[in-house]
Amino acid sequence: MRRKSEQKSEQKPEQKPVPGPGSVWIFVDLPIGGPTGAAYMAESWARELRELGWQARIYSPTTRFGDHWETPEHVAFRTIMGVGFKDDHHPVFSMLRQLWKYRRRRDRPSAIVVTTPMRMGSLGLALANVFRIPLVIAVSTDTTAWAQHHSSTRLILASWPKFLLFGLIRPDLGWKMAYPSLWWIRKYGWSWSAGVAARYSWVFQHSAKELILLGERNALDYAHPHKKQRVNTFSAGIDRLPASDTPIELPWRPGALRLLFVGRLVTEKAIHVLVNAVGICKARGLDIQLACVGEGQYAAELPRLAEFQGIDDLIVAGPFPRNQLRSVYASGDVFGFASTFDTQGFVLNEAAHEGLPLLVADDINRVCVHEESALVVDQTPEAFAEALGRLADPQLRARLGAGARRLAERFSEKGQIRDVAVILDRVTGRSTFSQETTAPEVVDLREPADAADETAAQPAMS
Repeated sequence: MRRKSEQKSEQKPEQKPVPGPGSVWIFVDLPIGGPTGAAYMAESWARELRELGWQARIYSPTTRFGDHWETPEHVAFRTIMGVGFKDDHHPVFSMLRQLWKYRRRRDRPSAIVVTTPMRMGSLGLALANVFRIPLVIAVSTDTTAWAQHHSSTRLILASWPKFLLFGLIRPDLGWKMAYPSLWWIRKYGWSWSAGVAARYSWVFQHSAKELILLGERNALDYAHPHKKQRVNTFSAGIDRLPASDTPIELPWRPGALRLLFVGRLVTEKAIHVLVNAVGICKARGLDIQLACVGEGQYAAELPRLAEFQGIDDLIVAGPFPRNQLRSVYASGDVFGFASTFDTQGFVLNEAAHEGLPLLVADDINRVCVHEESALVVDQTPEAFAEALGRLADPQLRARLGAGARRLAERFSEKGQIRDVAVILDRVTGRSTFSQETTAPEVVDLREPADAADETAAQPAMS
């Protein structure tokens, strides 16, 4: 006797894909053009999708309250800084007004992509659920780790009205925000920060058709049997930065081992681990110098921390336009990255393109392969100092740097966007690629629904 699922599948005629690409709206919580991975990912995806024929529009906050604009390619909302935490970009908009605005509009997209389901992303979640638009969530922030660092109180302060409205829009999911499951308590204990953030993420992701992970962190958690969404994982891809007509020159001291960090100068990047490691190295007699390039609230604290460690040659510079950073990367000897909750780490790709060996506490980015392109160590100053002692060897740096460049060239933006286009085609029923074009394969991490098939289809990671 055939199963009911087989009988139902026979009753439904097979739908042919609609030829050609469609339109997509991409929602991101940070200003476009800023020094953040999520913002650049949205900008890169929109640009590359347009080249494939998609009509792509970005929704984002601006950098100040007085700015607001709407064009066919970019909608930017006024922003209040520091609502939930320092340097937070809080877009100012009425969710109800936006829903009413799009109620009768015919230019709704074929799909919506949300990169962070918080402030700006909450509008994408609402539009997708109210107007039944296929939703894809790209996990660009480890929300659980973020909340453990900043506290859930700040998370809720920044977004609670939008969370509440989402619960009213989808009451079938909204009640789950407040109802703790035994599985969640077993996993996170009674931690307020981890539990609330993980709960909200879990609920939001259940409203999506598919999830995208740019790396393998928590991949098996996302493939939990209770999740019915298709979970795809592929590597973060980014192209080499362009050469600048006005290269930036940092005031490096001749003869010293040059340790470089580029990114947001915020506490969650664990820059203090690099500073403390340099202090240990100097105490051991290693001639080393650290440069931190970027912007953020931690920039003012770094010189004081360096002075406490006896470091008198710390470089704090920037921010610089992204198209001028190639010379900054090329000037270093080692790229240090101590963060353990980034989900992309695009700066690692950028540093690897310039042949820098990578010293990291997390191999989330696939350009980081221990002893091939990087040294992956514990997130402690002692472990980083020990690794820096090894990296004083120019032959080791040359070998790891060559491996880093080789891996970085393997992961391009065009290759990544082809994977994204395959997912958009699947959720919209469209066909971006012609029959003659071989579309890339995207790995599905979803657990099989039928227990009888579990042995034949185990979760896999690309």
